Amino acid sequence: MKKLIFLSLVLFFFFSFPKNTAAITASNNNYIIQMQPRSFIPSPTPTLPDQPLPPRNSIGIFVSQDTIDFGILSATNPITRTLTLKINSSNDSGLSVSSFIDKALSDENKKLSIPNTHCDNTNCTHAIASTWENLLTYGYGYRCDSPSCVEDFLLPNTYKPFAMLSAAQIPQHILQSYESGQKEARITFKVNISTSQEIGIYKNIATFVVAPNL
Repeated sequence: MKKLIFLSLVLFFFFSFPKNTAAITASNNNYIIQMQPRSFIPSPTPTLPDQPLPPRNSIGIFVSQDTIDFGILSATNPITRTLTLKINSSNDSGLSVSSFIDKALSDENKKLSIPNTHCDNTNCTHAIASTWENLLTYGYGYRCDSPSCVEDFLLPNTYKPFAMLSAAQIPQHILQSYESGQKEARITFKVNISTSQEIGIYKNIATFVVAPNL
């Protein structure tokens, strides 16, 4: 049995931006935050162009795409999709990137949902990553690949579920840097469903929050 899964991503950097906006800059007495949503043809390893370092005490954010479509899924056949983040920071103390989702992958019309993964040992949480390789381990989760990603993802095939706003869970750091410069990270989203998962169109919103280190 096949299932249709659709996941939409909205990037949020201190305040949301319209999808068709070319660029947005926010500033205060200490920091300038520059945001530019970018759209590219999806590929297994999307590549973002190099960007000039932004002005002092500023952060530039670039993203490979703002929507991820898992297409049609079949039971016990895990599907992964990737999103590339590129961040330019001239803040000497660096920055952090946190993430959360509004709710589980859901079909609101049918009141159905796909549970978040508990990983192979059933011990991973939104705060703790663990190995997820077993084809009979179901759910939805993510990992981060970059030298700047948090230690949770040092080992290959480690995943964890997103923190959920609907469950009042605290957003978790996925990337942490303590110096200025350009950082790039690949975020991998993974979904695996069981034979009992009902047919539907499932979606949710993932949010990434970028903040300068103080």
